[in-house]
Amino acid sequence: MRIEGRRGLTLALVGLALGCASAGLRGDPGERWLTHHRAGRASQQGDPAAAESQYRAALAIAETFPPPDRRLFRSLSWLGFLYYEQGRYAEAEPLEERALATAQQVFGAEHPDTAVLVRNLAKTYAKRGNYAAAEALFRRSLVIQETAFGLEHSGVAQALEDLAELYKKQLRFMEAARLYERSLKIRSRALRVQPLKRARVLNQLASFRRLAGRFAEAEELQRRAYTTAEANLRPEDTKLAGYLYGLAWTHQIAGRYSEAEPLYQRALAIQENARSPDHPEVVLARRLLARFYQYQARYAEAESVYERGMAMLERARGAEQPALVSAMTGLAGTYQGQARFTEAETLYRRALAIQEEAHGVAHPGSLAAVRRLADFAAYRGDYAAAETLYQRALAVDREAYGDASTKVARYLSLLASVSLDLGRYSRAEALQKQALAIYENAWGAEDLRLAALWRILGHIHAAQARYDEADLLLQRALTTHERAMGVEHEEVGGDLAFLAALRSEQGRYAEAESFAGRALAINERKHGVENAIVAWDLRNLANAYAGQGRYGKAELLVQRALTMHERTMGEEHPEVTQDLALLAHIRSRQERERTSTRGPVDPGEPR
Repeated sequence: MRIEGRRGLTLALVGLALGCASAGLRGDPGERWLTHHRAGRASQQGDPAAAESQYRAALAIAETFPPPDRRLFRSLSWLGFLYYEQGRYAEAEPLEERALATAQQVFGAEHPDTAVLVRNLAKTYAKRGNYAAAEALFRRSLVIQETAFGLEHSGVAQALEDLAELYKKQLRFMEAARLYERSLKIRSRALRVQPLKRARVLNQLASFRRLAGRFAEAEELQRRAYTTAEANLRPEDTKLAGYLYGLAWTHQIAGRYSEAEPLYQRALAIQENARSPDHPEVVLARRLLARFYQYQARYAEAESVYERGMAMLERARGAEQPALVSAMTGLAGTYQGQARFTEAETLYRRALAIQEEAHGVAHPGSLAAVRRLADFAAYRGDYAAAETLYQRALAVDREAYGDASTKVARYLSLLASVSLDLGRYSRAEALQKQALAIYENAWGAEDLRLAALWRILGHIHAAQARYDEADLLLQRALTTHERAMGVEHEEVGGDLAFLAALRSEQGRYAEAESFAGRALAINERKHGVENAIVAWDLRNLANAYAGQGRYGKAELLVQRALTMHERTMGEEHPEVTQDLALLAHIRSRQERERTSTRGPVDPGEPR
């Protein structure tokens, strides 16, 4: 929302001094409108309920003025903004739509003041997931700013960043990167007195450079962002934490763990000192530090982070409060990654019981806990248990939202994956196609979020030996993800891994090697030295080497995969069985090769 400067602040303070007693005065409608409006502005931060009452009173008066009247769009806009700040987006939207329509009558469609209302409505559409409408309005705001002020104005930079943020929500990272590039050039020239805005853009660009595989450039941008932020923020400012995360991750993926660790620790300390133990930013900082330790297989330290968080939450909230769930499930995930399944399951079930006791079985928090338990069951290879849990959550969401909901589609796709693991390929295909149809109807047939679903369907077709159909879907997913997200995104790693497996099935081992090698590099950077996803990539690459007769390399890789799978998934897991089968095959082929080089062989001896 545009700030009206010192004069607006003075008026708001005067309104606060007048208090609500003046709000009931009788007389000129314009004066009464101004009194209510000022009182609403004055109480918006400290007493939102009072602000709502005053804004509604002002709006009722503004409705009586002959149109078009700027007081009407101001009342509509400020009440809409109040609802937006409270997360009441459905209530904000019609108010902001009316505010924009009125502003267009007052100022004209291309006036800079109209652009403020355009931007407000675009942000509300984005919050409600109406990305197409939001994009159209953000683009319109950009054109108005460019026309009114020229291509180098700070308002243009802000409009570019608004559109870039929307593209990030849609996972269109490479398009967002181009907008941030242009914004940075404007801000570097025109906003030297506002370095934090430049720092924010630098921080965003660094992440996009990493996704594009341009690591040296990303590191330089990240260092510039952090240096600028540190010079312009207080050491305890929570905004600094975001820059600490970025620089820590830069060190982490470069293997400079001793430099990354104190940055993660400092970010957590900043957040804990400023916020409550269950604040989302504290939860994030805790999770990032724990995952840093897991990345290096430093499980005891990861556990300590979550246990300390749980202890803080128990002191603040009690032992059975929903606030505990985030730390509890984080600790469960650490146990899961070490194949300590009994301990992990105990925590997942405790988290579910806490959520259901506090909120009931149909609450989103309870369903999220059911889904985590189902994911855990699938991870450990208990696919029947996973299926039962996913069906339980599906039934609740279907009852609440109907068959056409994307919430229902999510569980249909999860059930498709479980059916695939159970070898029920026709059922898996039918479920995945149902999910795709729902998502396409909700998002449109070309939405890039569908790419992950194409990959699953491609994997199902590969299991059915329908290789051409599988290839089309997997290549489509890979191309979509690379174009939108960059060549280093973990979704690209997933696409490459499935393509590698498909190429090995087709006997195209050189291509399988290329795909598997790329997937391994991406996932090692993302997940660290000991992870089930990395183990799968190792086996994929081993399979490609074995297909080319390079058995020595293949044996080393599959042994690494086997060790990793045993540590992270347990000795009885189906993935371990597959590793052992591939290892036996490789050794059998090696033995055959050795036998065939020993000289003349009896014609009856089997080879």
